[in-house]
Amino acid sequence: MKHNMQTVIINRQGVNKMKTSKTILKVYAKKNSLNSLLIISILSLFLFPVAAVADNLNFTDPGNQTVTEGQLLSFNLTAIGNKQVTFSYSPAITGASITNPTPPGSGGAGDKTYTTTFTWTPTPIQVGVYTVTYTACTPPGGGQTCQPYIRTITVISASTTTTVQPTTTTVEPTTTTIEPTTTTVEPTTTTVEPTTTTIEPTTTTVEPTTTTVEPTTTTVEPTTTVEPTTTTVEPSTTTTEEPTTTTTVPADCITIEPNSVEVSGTNKTLDVIVTFIRSDVIELTPTDLDKLVIDVDTTCAQYIAINSSTINIGATEVTADLNITVQGTAPSSQCSIRVSDPTGVADPPLNCEATFTITQVAPTTTTTAPTTTTTTPTTTTTIPEEECTVTVVSTILPLRAGLLPHVRRIVITGEGSNWNRSTAVSIEDIPIVIPLRVQPTKIYALMVIPSRLFGRFTPGEKEVGVATGGELCTGTVDIQ
Repeated sequence: MKHNMQTVIINRQGVNKMKTSKTILKVYAKKNSLNSLLIISILSLFLFPVAAVADNLNFTDPGNQTVTEGQLLSFNLTAIGNKQVTFSYSPAITGASITNPTPPGSGGAGDKTYTTTFTWTPTPIQVGVYTVTYTACTPPGGGQTCQPYIRTITVISASTTTTVQPTTTTVEPTTTTIEPTTTTVEPTTTTVEPTTTTIEPTTTTVEPTTTTVEPTTTTVEPTTTVEPTTTTVEPSTTTTEEPTTTTTVPADCITIEPNSVEVSGTNKTLDVIVTFIRSDVIELTPTDLDKLVIDVDTTCAQYIAINSSTINIGATEVTADLNITVQGTAPSSQCSIRVSDPTGVADPPLNCEATFTITQVAPTTTTTAPTTTTTTPTTTTTIPEEECTVTVVSTILPLRAGLLPHVRRIVITGEGSNWNRSTAVSIEDIPIVIPLRVQPTKIYALMVIPSRLFGRFTPGEKEVGVATGGELCTGTVDIQ
């Protein structure tokens, strides 16, 4: 019987060679015999290695986080895996840290639970919205598995929070009848040094009138509480001038408007605009401008309190908006509002001051002449003011939702509005709206459009509400 002989030469790296590191295997078998199949099966174990199996890993979504500057943000990152799990985040944030767990984690045999803590106490200059990628991974190797989550951390200012609660006010129709009365006031003589004034009695008759009061219903839509922030606004167009070097720093390198106030027993709050007249201030970065210190001289610091300050960078000048409160009992004084540069961001450092005058006005005394008054019933008709309307536009990029959250700069314009620092803004389905600068008819703000992933946000026409005290302005904005 005839036999076939096959010779196979294989080196240890799996490459057919005729020289070094050879293993010679001679197989003598009949065609289609069971021995041939057995030997071929053994060779396949060396030629085709088994693929690695991926590690088990289940990383829990940490979610979006919100924290007030100066306060501790602390939350856990948790994952379940069959091997040691390590955690990381990116990009790096100054002051933030996580501590990876030490093995073996908690749980029984097989999959175990691994937990670490993310901690961060943001500073005032870190106010804003941060997009962070959290990642959990098993050890490197053929079966390594990693899972990422992209989420946001919002740092808000610790300044005054304004919350507008939804209220419903119903004015019921009422009829008030005032019986006519007659009051007789005896004439009196008042002597005021150095003159004597005699006031004769007078009689006034008021004709009766009848007015119907229609019931009105006013509904104030709920708004989102937005922490006010102190923000340096960068101009869209900047003209750069050549820096100049001076050796003498004049003290009058700022002007203020208004530069005086009258008080008479009651505290008075007002806005003051500080304008820098040194030409090199426009060249400072927003970070350097935030290091300037605005205060009141030591003599008047007990009478004047600076509530808030916002630095604005214009195309040709830099200004600061101050909100101050002057005590009503403050004496007449010549005060100074100062701008200092303790870290030397300008060359030479700023050392500016401007005069602010407090005038104490004595309360006036009014002498009322005796009168005889006949009062007839009157009814007043109250007509509610019409609500104003608003329009919302994006300054540069379109308002469009995507796979990740987007920050967009918007301009809200009101028709018939009278907005101020207490104004609050809310947009339907938009959790974060941050006003940057508020004017009577215009608000510059930042909004964060949520991600469209997993149905978290649905594009379309969204309602907009801007509330100031009893005034409510409404409108819509289209987010694609």
